[in-house]
Amino acid sequence: MRWTSRQHLEMARRLEEKADLATGTKKVRLAGLAAATRVLATMSIERCSSNRAEDQRFDVEVYRHALPNFNAAIASLPGDCVNTITIVGALVKYLAAIGLDADEIRHLKPSVKRFINDLIARRRSFMHQAAAKYWNEIAASQLLRTEWAQQMFRLPQEDLDLALENEGKRLIQERNNPALAGAYLKIMPLLWESAAISGYLKHKPNLRAAIPPIESIAEATMIASNNFRLTTPELRELAQMLKEPPMPNKALSMADLIINDCSVSAGKRQRYRDRAETPRYAEALFRPSFEAETLLRVTADSNSTTIELTSAEGFVGLPFTHENVVAPSCASRFWTKLDELLAARFNFEHNIGFDGTTIKVDCRTPACQKHFEVWCPTPTSDAGMLIGLIYDIALEASTAPAAIRCLENLRGHLRAGS
Repeated sequence: MRWTSRQHLEMARRLEEKADLATGTKKVRLAGLAAATRVLATMSIERCSSNRAEDQRFDVEVYRHALPNFNAAIASLPGDCVNTITIVGALVKYLAAIGLDADEIRHLKPSVKRFINDLIARRRSFMHQAAAKYWNEIAASQLLRTEWAQQMFRLPQEDLDLALENEGKRLIQERNNPALAGAYLKIMPLLWESAAISGYLKHKPNLRAAIPPIESIAEATMIASNNFRLTTPELRELAQMLKEPPMPNKALSMADLIINDCSVSAGKRQRYRDRAETPRYAEALFRPSFEAETLLRVTADSNSTTIELTSAEGFVGLPFTHENVVAPSCASRFWTKLDELLAARFNFEHNIGFDGTTIKVDCRTPACQKHFEVWCPTPTSDAGMLIGLIYDIALEASTAPAAIRCLENLRGHLRAGS
């Protein structure tokens, strides 16, 4: 255990008292030991003073390198946690677990302070200070200037919280600066939608403290400076970001595109049914009760068979689409088996429940066609075997890590029906 300077001084005092009472060689030795202990006490005081001086200096580069570890440390905390003690505890526990000693953790104190201030400020943004119903009312009663606000202001509370958290993650990834991301999300809606907010506040003046309209970039940077303690270069970067309208939320746009795409695709297939040459396709749209929708689509033309996987990630996750050409032998087995299943007698399940997965299936080949919706089919049922066939070819043909993770998650839902 390392002694403090006070403990060294106390030990030096005791040794000096014993040296006064001793004689001869013992007295000399005790006096020398007391002097050495006082030197250690002086060195400890100087080291502590130096550490305290260093603790007061915030280093941007140290912060940037420590940031990934800080984010990993709070990954298990609730997304709305703003309790300083809880956050500090999680940070210290994680840093110690990856091998930092007490002095190294103490050296990160300025970065820890900055991280906690940024985190709490980001989680207490103006859009969180007012309940979602007020943003909903602004969207319903006022003309919104940006597509971003048209998407976000209409969301219910839970979806709004998740969407804002996702936007924060996106900005941090782009800018590598949590403080800048938090300031932008706090300021941007109030600046770009100031006219709509002002119009709404005429009827709800008591909300002005929670959602104050910001009239200029100069006012925006002043508020950001006071609330986020941004550096001068960071304030200049924020001003540049605020000059352009915010980009629409990609996840929300993707969810709309998937829904529209399914509708358009259904319309196209309806027209195909009247043609002499019927295209081959098979698709399953998975709709878990509390998770992302995922669409698996297999199509064939004269040259090849293609599997497409699209995940909407609910309203707030990062969307993706993965498309791959299926090996000819695998495609041949798939279409042969699909013809057999579609041509055979089909017994539909009539399950119903609350927590589970609804699957909408649409298949067509020259042999037959099937269009149905089922809830949590058992794997051995007619619907379960057809859905399993589409799932298996998707798993065999997919190579992208995001697609494979998505399919692994779907496997759990398929097994849940057994």
